[in-house]
Formats: sequence, C-alpha cells, structure tokens
Amino acid sequence: MDEDLYKDSRLVKELKHNDFKIVKDKFILKDDCNLPIIINFYLPSCKHCRKIVRLWNEISIRFNNDFKFYSINCDDVNNNNDLLCKKLKIKEYPSILYSLKSDSNKYIKYRGRINKDDLLYFISYYI
Repeated sequence: MDEDLYKDSRLVKELKHNDFKIVKDKFILKDDCNLPIIINFYLPSCKHCRKIVRLWNEISIRFNNDFKFYSINCDDVNNNNDLLCKKLKIKEYPSILYSLKSDSNKYIKYRGRINKDDLLYFISYYI
C-alpha cells in the first residue's frame, strides 16, 4: 500500500527519497527553507499513523510560521521511501524526527508521546 495520508494537506508536504540529497551518507533536505523542520514517518496501514493525521494537520496550521512540516510514507517503494526510512533507522510508526536547522543533516528523534498536548509543548519550547 503506498497511499499518501497527507496528499490533501495544505501545509504538510509529503516527501520522497529524491527530495533529499545524500552527501557522505548524510541526508540533507533539498527544500530551501530557513525554518526548523519536523518530519512524521508513517505507514498508511498503521492505525496509530492514521489516527494522528488530523493532529499533524492542526499543528502544522498553528505553527506554520515556526516550523516546516513534512511527512514520509515509508511504504512507498515506488519512490524508494522504504530505503530512506531504513537508512534513517525508522523502526516504529509513527516516528517523528526534527532538525532545528533546515540545512542540517542532523535529525533528532522526538521521544515524547504523540498527542496534542505533548507536541504543542515540544514545539512551543523551540520557538
């Protein structure tokens, strides 16, 4: 299944493997943005991933001037997203990685609970 859960989202951009440039085994997002980035890795078949689609969209609307929101469908083998997720060591879904510098290749795993209060607190902490 390679359904993009965020294809209709206004502010969450669905990324593919080719949206990254790879330099010395480091993944750098090609998107030219000067905001911190936050990426939700998901599987369309995962009930927890489907459950947070509305939450991810709500948060992206609220903080679109402070963070750039993305999603990656790790089941999308046609675009090599499965390889990207494997190289980034994504092993549970949903998983959230963030980088406070858009041009950085260093992604940090969000360790909190994936619910509205915890995500709002986390993002508010960095703005």
